Amino acid sequence: TGVQYLMKDLNDTISISQIQSIVLALSLVFIMLIITLRSLKIAFYSLLPIVITVISLYGFLGVSQIPLNITTVIIFSITIGVGIDYAVHFSSVYKYYLKEDNNSNLDAIDKAFGNSSRPIIANALGISLGLTALTLSPLTIHFNISMLMWVSMIVSVVLTLTLLPYIFKLRGGKKNA
Repeated sequence: TGVQYLMKDLNDTISISQIQSIVLALSLVFIMLIITLRSLKIAFYSLLPIVITVISLYGFLGVSQIPLNITTVIIFSITIGVGIDYAVHFSSVYKYYLKEDNNSNLDAIDKAFGNSSRPIIANALGISLGLTALTLSPLTIHFNISMLMWVSMIVSVVLTLTLLPYIFKLRGGKKNA
């Protein structure tokens, strides 16, 4: 009995609820992507980097032995929000250039990459560097937050700027995005 039992019970509940929350969040993000991008395929492709980022974060939690608790659950929520921002940014710019009259699929990918890669990288580095100050904190939880955000930013940026252009390139010259 006592606080330790309550904390154990809370952490057990979090582990079960975490999967349901992630599935719900990804479903809602997918619906919003469909509405925003007006394309089922591009919305699906845009969701892939964040799904892989979430899986990578779970892997990082296991490798680094950071426990799944209330704080790490909050970090997962933030990761979904920030990570999808990069994918939406790239996909929106890609779709914009794809609709321009004289752009082929490859031109749209090149222009989207050229116009969105620097802001995406700058944003990820800015957030990550800002949270690096937490590594100096004597509290372990602050260090864990910093590491989780670094991993999520790196993985989501790399996937957005490599996987999405690759997938869009495989789509071929389809003008109707």
